[in-house]
Amino acid sequence: MDEQQRKEMRVSVDIDIEVNQILVSEYPVVLPKILPMKVLNISVGGVLLFSHLDLKLGLYLCSTVVFGGSEMNVVCEGIRKEEQQDGYYYGCKFRGLTRCEEQVIRKFVFEEQLRSRMLRCANAN
Repeated sequence: MDEQQRKEMRVSVDIDIEVNQILVSEYPVVLPKILPMKVLNISVGGVLLFSHLDLKLGLYLCSTVVFGGSEMNVVCEGIRKEEQQDGYYYGCKFRGLTRCEEQVIRKFVFEEQLRSRMLRCANAN
């Protein structure tokens, strides 16, 4: 992980997504059905995904995701995998984001962190 990625703000989330295409060496793989995954945390550098399926690292996962009302087509590369009792965690890097898409994700992360802190403060009182 490079220095810039460590500096990016990250937030825990619980977002269901559907991977609609997988790329292997830039070649699309036809999926017999949509691959459901869950986004567990996100930063402008990437996401932590959860799946019950054991996927190879290096695959490019393509999905349409809504962040704060903005729908985006994203591609992320699986670079880290951790097996758990009930499935697999995949650390993924976003690939090919535009500056505008990065700004949408930064805004979403900031708003989610703010919402989470406000909720914690309200529950503490």
